[in-house]
Amino acid sequence: MKQKFYSWRLLLFSTFALSFVIACNDDDDIVPQNPDKPVQPDPKPDNPDNPESKELSFKLIIKDLNAIGVDFEVIPSNSEAPYLTDIAPQEMVGGMTDEEFVALLKKHYSDVDAIKGDVSRHINLEADTEYVLFAVGFKDGESTSKVAQKPFRSPTIDTPSSEEAPILEISGHPGLPDRSQPETAVTFLVKSDTATELTLLYDKAANIEEALNMGYLEHDLFETHGDKFNDPKQMKELNTNGVTVPIQDLDPGTEYMLLGRTTNKHGFKINRHVIKTLGEAPVEITQPAASIEGFAGNEAGENRDTEIYFKIHCTTKDATEAYAIIAVKEAVDTPLYEGYSLEQIVDANEPTPFTTDQITQINSDAGCTFAYNQSFGIQPESSYTFILDVRNATNGRMVIKADVTTEVASKEPTIPEEVLQIDLWCNAGDLFGNDPDTTISVGYKCKSGDAVDGKIGFYPKTDWDARLATGETAEEIMHKEGKPISSISDFNQWGCNETYTQLTPGTVYTAVCMALNEAKQSRCVMVEYATMGGTRTILYQTLKWVNPTMLTLASNTVYTHNLRPSIALRLSGK
Repeated sequence: MKQKFYSWRLLLFSTFALSFVIACNDDDDIVPQNPDKPVQPDPKPDNPDNPESKELSFKLIIKDLNAIGVDFEVIPSNSEAPYLTDIAPQEMVGGMTDEEFVALLKKHYSDVDAIKGDVSRHINLEADTEYVLFAVGFKDGESTSKVAQKPFRSPTIDTPSSEEAPILEISGHPGLPDRSQPETAVTFLVKSDTATELTLLYDKAANIEEALNMGYLEHDLFETHGDKFNDPKQMKELNTNGVTVPIQDLDPGTEYMLLGRTTNKHGFKINRHVIKTLGEAPVEITQPAASIEGFAGNEAGENRDTEIYFKIHCTTKDATEAYAIIAVKEAVDTPLYEGYSLEQIVDANEPTPFTTDQITQINSDAGCTFAYNQSFGIQPESSYTFILDVRNATNGRMVIKADVTTEVASKEPTIPEEVLQIDLWCNAGDLFGNDPDTTISVGYKCKSGDAVDGKIGFYPKTDWDARLATGETAEEIMHKEGKPISSISDFNQWGCNETYTQLTPGTVYTAVCMALNEAKQSRCVMVEYATMGGTRTILYQTLKWVNPTMLTLASNTVYTHNLRPSIALRLSGK
């Protein structure tokens, strides 16, 4: 439901987007023509048949004005002359000269907004506000007449009158008019005295109250969702015996509100009434929401040809039951293709129920992991489907699936360490040690000197670890998005450097270097390093094919180490 009312301070003009309605003098000409002016033999004589006549004038008529709306008419002296007309708040345009007024109009209107001939409009208003009805000739982005203006003021909602606005009484009872079906129907009794129009809307009381609490006005609800009644027979019945409004097909034990507005020429009245159906309110069924991610291999990313695992998470954390089916993908795709739903597939089989501990896990932030290997029949180069059926205490149910395909059985042989060797190291700051809190310099070199291609990457450690946890390997990530090493000859001879700036102080980052040789053998090396700042903890991790011997801190203190393979060195400094 969209809020329709708006502030005149935000929108200068309404462009006929407003709506609603004491009579003024219909003979009020704002810019009269001069009947005594002689006709001139000018190519553009000042006569009513010339659309561009500078003597174009307008009769502006205000009628049926009340606190929330007005009807008005505009009658131009030349029915073929294009012009602009609208209603604007006095505080925005009062005291302006014609030139200032037109300059303002040109910011908000164009030729496409211009109209021709007589016009009658109904415009919504705010109560107790000064307005100006205006009209001005307009063509080719310029004014073609003086600005005709007629000021007026909308009355306050509670302005006393010698005659009164129509009364509005609403009552009622559960059930239809004969009191039957009190659990699924209500009947409202609506009565007035002098109404010429009745607008009604109904909904669950909670829904209407919520809309009003959010700032929507009752008038907005009437304009967007109300049903208007103004047939003379309907109004006669309303103003004598009242009318009966039965509403059926409702929820039992639930409050419903009828919101009504009666209108006549003196104003309006608004009233509301709430009736609760009998019986017990239905339990609201909320659907659980869950997610599945499937990966080839185990959680360490190994055995991608004979193992698969799935990460399960109930995002609404309200699961009370859950079931799983693991099957060859084709065995699931076939019934789906034939029109069966996932729910029907589950119901026709014997899904494995989750244990109490597993339910607790899938409701947690971490979720739950299910792993399958060859003992479950997992084969290389095969596709499998995991079906998850989650249910909650309100009888909500969600059934989803995820597919995983294992990799080929043949693997490239393990590359001997001496075939392709890479040295990778990091320093705080740039190459000159500047900005160690936000900069890291990464050096990398092919020690074996036989690289023909290579890529470099740099990631926050948390992001890198998360990528690896999904089952991607470092080689896969580097092949896909690593930055190519610009000079392989430098990489093989002296090494290369990359500087990464605008980093977060006191944060651990992962540098990754991958190289390939002519035999298409590849190696990927990773080093973790932290910027200065924060706790100023530096983490330098080497893999068994990395052999750094020196680490430089921001304090320019040099530490020399003979690092053993697979040993992580932690250094701390202020």
